[in-house]
Amino acid sequence: MSITHSTTAKQAATNAVVDLIDEGEGAGKLILKTAEDAVVATLTLNDPAFGSADSDGTASMDVSPAVSAAASGTGVVTKFDITDSDDTVVFSGTVGESDADMILDNNDINATQVITVTSFTYDSGEE
Repeated sequence: MSITHSTTAKQAATNAVVDLIDEGEGAGKLILKTAEDAVVATLTLNDPAFGSADSDGTASMDVSPAVSAAASGTGVVTKFDITDSDDTVVFSGTVGESDADMILDNNDINATQVITVTSFTYDSGEE
């Protein structure tokens, strides 16, 4: 037997998480890392970083203007952290070219390569 949540509860759970990204004085960040935790790129998010949750309890990253930056390192990106402006991690996930939380068209990144986020959706996982 599983617990289910109302639409309002699913939206509230998602909004509570994504709103944490906007805490602090500035915009949150997307930090792309290798399996060994080497930072390959840090992208500054828009502020606010995400829109409000929809009826499914998912929120889309605001990518207008584009969330983009040149890589500061080289490596195969396998995970990410999303932080607030004070570098407090709000949530983390996996990165890959398929079957991952965040999909990149190429996760083998070279220094100075420009990385642009075209879309990303957060789901709190509430049923």
